[in-house]
Amino acid sequence: MLTLSILLFLSFFVNTVLVWYLFGTTKRLLLVSNNISDLVSVVFNYRNHLKTVYELEAFYGEPTLETLLKHSVALSEVLEEFEDIYSLSVDEEEQEEEENFDDDESVTSEEEAPQAQKIPSKTVFY
Repeated sequence: MLTLSILLFLSFFVNTVLVWYLFGTTKRLLLVSNNISDLVSVVFNYRNHLKTVYELEAFYGEPTLETLLKHSVALSEVLEEFEDIYSLSVDEEEQEEEENFDDDESVTSEEEAPQAQKIPSKTVFY
């Protein structure tokens, strides 16, 4: 009977430690997810701002800005590959806003190219 009591106490202790560890790990994972989500937002806002500047008449065709724009698009594509990680903490409303913004951006006609494009209202700068 004493052995059974010791094993029960030991099992309870081990389970408590495992639950505490899982809780801490989950908190850290959500923190990383939020930080990556913020990083993605900053990069997309930067890309859109750079695209807007590049399309201004004074800078249209500037090779340095064109290269920067290509690099920012490539970086955005790499970050999209990690969407399953940072999407853990992204609300469904934010995803719909991003999808609507991407749809609006693809519908822009050639006549509107020199004009500044819309930038999402949620801009995060650190």
